[in-house]
Amino acid sequence: MATIGDLTQLRMNISTASIKQAQLLFISKDKRREEPYYVNRAECTPQVATAFISLFEYHLGKLVESDPMFVTYDINLDTEECFQFIPTADVANATRVNSFIIDAINTQPIRSMDEEFFKHLWAYAVKIQFDDQFVIFYRKYTNGKVLKSGTFDALLFQAGRFSQIESTVFQIDNNIDTFCLGQELIILQNTNFERIFGFDDHYEASSGAALQQIAAAHDFVDINLLTEYVGTDSRKKRKLAAISKNQLIANLGFEQIKETIQNYSLEISIDDQNRKFELTRDNAFVFLKALNDDYLRSEATSTRYEASSKRKRR
Repeated sequence: MATIGDLTQLRMNISTASIKQAQLLFISKDKRREEPYYVNRAECTPQVATAFISLFEYHLGKLVESDPMFVTYDINLDTEECFQFIPTADVANATRVNSFIIDAINTQPIRSMDEEFFKHLWAYAVKIQFDDQFVIFYRKYTNGKVLKSGTFDALLFQAGRFSQIESTVFQIDNNIDTFCLGQELIILQNTNFERIFGFDDHYEASSGAALQQIAAAHDFVDINLLTEYVGTDSRKKRKLAAISKNQLIANLGFEQIKETIQNYSLEISIDDQNRKFELTRDNAFVFLKALNDDYLRSEATSTRYEASSKRKRR
């Protein structure tokens, strides 16, 4: 497990390194392939490499100075109040992706930026080499951030005139989502971390199974409405996957959930006569949290909390 001491040392090692280099790589994902993830090496100027190194140093500095709390990655954790970490070996696609990044010199360079390339563009990674050590950071990316030459979605303003751009432009923001230190991934942005490495594929399957389990075990909600409200919402699918993992569906019946709704003043209408909960698009996620038993009461203070982050409800 990485500690604040490890990160402080990393910050110092990068700052004092006599040799610093940065290699940009693009991660693509094509579900039609036997191995959906593949990586291509990109060449960049020394100025761009320096900018990437500075970007990582900035975020690393913020992290160290925030005196962070680190916890093991958990599907049940729905909070940004702490940082999660996970062994790289426990992330299904990370080992394969990292093998190309670590051996960047032998990784295929980008041959052409055709429609196929842009269609499957998924994320980018930067390998920062400092003396004999390295660290890798990752950022979710989509082709919507690419301004392609010859199109009319961006104009260049120069010398008082607007003209079309003549080269493809990749927009890079000032954020990073996760980084790999040693054998662990440190997660800075949970949702993007999960998207980069394909957790959403797992949640898709698990959420569907959870909806089927709810329909089979209970009739206290309109399952068709709940399915509609879940839709493509990755946060709701993640919560359903947690519900399935925790195996709580059969144990939490109408009375238990009703008690939770009343005790925590959750905005879900209860039809006692028909023993139904009336779901809306706005309260569907709250219902899923109740079904996952995400609420608890402190016996010492009688204060009620959300168990995922121990935040006091106001």
